[in-house]
Amino acid sequence: MKQQLYGFIALTFLISNFLLSACHPSNVSRENRISTDEDVIGSGQVMFQNHCSGCHSFVQDGIGPHLGGLTEEVNVGWIRDFIQNPAEMINSEDQRAKEIFGRFESYMPPFDHLPNEEIDAIIAYMHQYPEPDDKVVLRTDEIDNPIPEPIPLSGWVVELELMHQFPASSEEMPITRINKLDYRPDTKQLFMLDLRGKLYQLEEGTEKVYLDMATQKPDFIPVPGLATGFGSFAFHPEFSHNGLLYTTHTEPAGTGPADFSYADSIKTTLQWVLSEWKTQAITEVPFVGNSRELFRIDMFSGVHGVQEITFNPKAQP
Repeated sequence: MKQQLYGFIALTFLISNFLLSACHPSNVSRENRISTDEDVIGSGQVMFQNHCSGCHSFVQDGIGPHLGGLTEEVNVGWIRDFIQNPAEMINSEDQRAKEIFGRFESYMPPFDHLPNEEIDAIIAYMHQYPEPDDKVVLRTDEIDNPIPEPIPLSGWVVELELMHQFPASSEEMPITRINKLDYRPDTKQLFMLDLRGKLYQLEEGTEKVYLDMATQKPDFIPVPGLATGFGSFAFHPEFSHNGLLYTTHTEPAGTGPADFSYADSIKTTLQWVLSEWKTQAITEVPFVGNSRELFRIDMFSGVHGVQEITFNPKAQP
C-alpha cells in the first residue's frame, strides 16, 4: 500500500512539473539556453562589435533593426537560425523575418561560418540589453531640416541602359557580389570583380573569367562576407610593356606570417594579402603568369579590409 502511495505521489509530482513547464515553455527554454557566464558575454561583445555593430545597435534602428530586448521577444533558436541564414528564413515565409525584410528592404549576409558557440556568445551579449525606452533622446541639438528651402530640379534627365548581367556566384542573396568596375589602361577594356573570387573581362557584350582567385590561391576565402574575398585589382599603367597586375584577397587567420600584426592577446579574424602578378602573354584570357606576395596584414575585424588599390593617374614614373 505504501509503495503504491509513493508511486502515486511521484507520478503526481512529475505531471505537475510537466504542466508548469508547459505553461511557460519559451521563458524556461530561453533562459536555460542563454549563458550568463562573464567570459562568454565578453567574448560575445567582441564578436558583436566585429560582425554586427556596423548595422545594429541596441537603442535605435540603423541599417538593420535595433536589437534591444530581442531575446525577450523570440526564442534563442529563432535568433540563431536568423543569424546563420537570414535569406532562408525570409524565403521560408517566416512572418517575423518577412516583416523585418519589408521594413529594411535588404538581406543581412549569412553567418553560417560562425560556430554555434560563437553565435550563442553573441546572443548572451545581446541578452544584456532590454527593449529601449521610446522616450530616450540620443541627442538634443539635432537640426530637423538643415536645408528648409526646397532644392529646385535641374531639369536634367539621366537614362539608364542595361549593359550586362554577370553570372550568379551563389544561390544566396546577394547572388553576385559586384565590387569594382575598372579598365585596362592601354586597351580600355572593361573588367568587373566579384568578391567571391572571379575577375571578369568584358568583351563584345560577353564576360570571360580573366582571373579565378580560388584556383590561383588555394587558401582564398570569401567569408565572413562583409566585403571580404577578392577585394580589388589594379593594372599597372604600363601593363602593355611590363605585364604587371596587382590584387588583394583574404585568407584565414594564421595562413602565413604577417608583415603587419597584433599582439598575441588580440584575436585575428583573417588576413589580407596584396599580390603582384606578372605575365608575358598580355593578350591571353584567362591570365597566364606568376604572382608574388608583397605584404600580408592581420585583421582584427572581418568587416571591410583592403577594399581598394589603384594607381595615382597624376603620378610620374
